[in-house]
Amino acid sequence: MRKRIPCAILSVALVCALLVGCSGEASSNSQAASNAASSSSSSSAESVPSSSSSAESESEATSDSASSSEAPDVVKDQMPIVTCTGVRSVSMTKDNMQQEVYTCFQIKNPNEKQTVRSLCLELTFYDANGNTVKTETMVLLPTIAAKDTVWVSHSTNVWGDSSKEKNERVTRVSYKLNSVVSNAVFVDQEEIQTPSSSELVVSNLSRPNGANKITGIVTNKGKRKVTVILSSVYKCGSTMEAGNSAAVNYLAPGESMAFEIDASNEPEKYDSYGVYPQVNALW
Repeated sequence: MRKRIPCAILSVALVCALLVGCSGEASSNSQAASNAASSSSSSSAESVPSSSSSAESESEATSDSASSSEAPDVVKDQMPIVTCTGVRSVSMTKDNMQQEVYTCFQIKNPNEKQTVRSLCLELTFYDANGNTVKTETMVLLPTIAAKDTVWVSHSTNVWGDSSKEKNERVTRVSYKLNSVVSNAVFVDQEEIQTPSSSELVVSNLSRPNGANKITGIVTNKGKRKVTVILSSVYKCGSTMEAGNSAAVNYLAPGESMAFEIDASNEPEKYDSYGVYPQVNALW
């Protein structure tokens, strides 16, 4: 008798992940979609969150798949998502020969278990005619805890062309995210214990009458001693505009310190303002 032998057919499915870098620019009167930034590419957009006295970590909704029984992979080794939410120029002279340019950035760390650090922005500023008026190659960014979102207010002095009767105002900035070092950009959160912005609590905000300053208190509820940068941010209609910043040094766990931020050159009109903390250094 001849036996029949059944044949088994095996199938294998491959899943590939593609990392995409995005590029773009931000201007004082434009809106764009938020883009993920790689270490060699630029990204930009505008967003309008609620103003708060402390930095807000945005909670991201997750969808449960009934058909999948496997846990999703942990997000790691991803560069932060940088969004420019506002650009404004304050003319220090009548002919715009000297301008103070303020740029506001929202920066999200998408990594679930990693702090990101040792990063910087390369900024290029343009006037209303599209001419490049200044480039900054290393604007250092804060150390950002896992799954945290921080706000950075940056200001820079821009000088015009003395041969011109009048210089145009700066209206646009392009930016690129780079790493300052070749390694140690991603560090285990449990190991380094970077305080999140929600653990650096800002309270008692005040605008004293007749004084161009914002005062308040910051409390460290994290586990590490830190130097904190506190950035003032103004909600102006559909944009979030940068103000000035102040530093509080060597803030130990459980400790509170007073701060004062210069409020000169703030927007002429704004709906509300907030002060947002970020980690400048760990001790």
